[in-house]
Amino acid sequence: MKTFFSSQYVSKDSDMETTQKSGWIAERITSNGGTLSTPTPIHQDELNAFLDHDYVSSLFNLTLGESAFRSKPWTADLLKSIRYSNGGVRDAVLAAIKDGCAGSLSSGLHHAGKDYGKGFCQVNGLAGAALIAKQNGKRVGILDVDAHCGGGTFNILQNLDIPIADISTNDFDEWEAKKSIHMISMARKYDYLNQVQTALDHLKACDVDFIMHNAGMDPSLDGISKKTLDEREEMIAHWCKDNKIGVCWVLAGGYLSHNVSETDLVDMHYSTYNHFSML
Repeated sequence: MKTFFSSQYVSKDSDMETTQKSGWIAERITSNGGTLSTPTPIHQDELNAFLDHDYVSSLFNLTLGESAFRSKPWTADLLKSIRYSNGGVRDAVLAAIKDGCAGSLSSGLHHAGKDYGKGFCQVNGLAGAALIAKQNGKRVGILDVDAHCGGGTFNILQNLDIPIADISTNDFDEWEAKKSIHMISMARKYDYLNQVQTALDHLKACDVDFIMHNAGMDPSLDGISKKTLDEREEMIAHWCKDNKIGVCWVLAGGYLSHNVSETDLVDMHYSTYNHFSML
């Protein structure tokens, strides 16, 4: 399974786990004997294909002003990080189309919309990769199990025939489904895995043959255990295998807290890599 990573994912201008943790996870993978593939950065015209042109220009011309990373200034280093991390998602989806499964150690950045950044997300690589899969003839769907709703993904894809199944544990970035192919649900500790299964059933009913998996580990901050999140990733991996559904996965949310150490966070994200590498 090709897994994409570049040291350029990690930005010196942001101390957020969103732009730091990929390096920690890459180290775990290589120390366990895994190999990583180097992506190429995404280009301006590729972003223009699905985002507002003026917004994209403000990113590349460094005229954006405040970034989505705790309102820090938008810098050349953050642009480089975004170009490589989104390039990694693009390269991963192309590899998954060819090989059946691939991933990127970058986040899907699902809060970013066509012309805005939000919630530590500046450019929505998840939506862009879904469009690439569709252009390559895949019946693609989005499985988003980040703790927060992916309002930016819906903002970009809402008028297209791309099913979205969004299971959250937190009400940040709520959106309202406007088509029957879109599913949004709040899950609690007692029904979390059942809700994930419902999302998988929804995507199967939509006759997808490929999914973008936004594999957030931040439900850990809402009471979902590390064990349950590992079971979730195993469930999704086996569902893809059993139903012959291609998959491109990305890391999505996952943060340090008083009860989530750096080792815990790496363990949780490594679970995604581990289960899908065994397909």
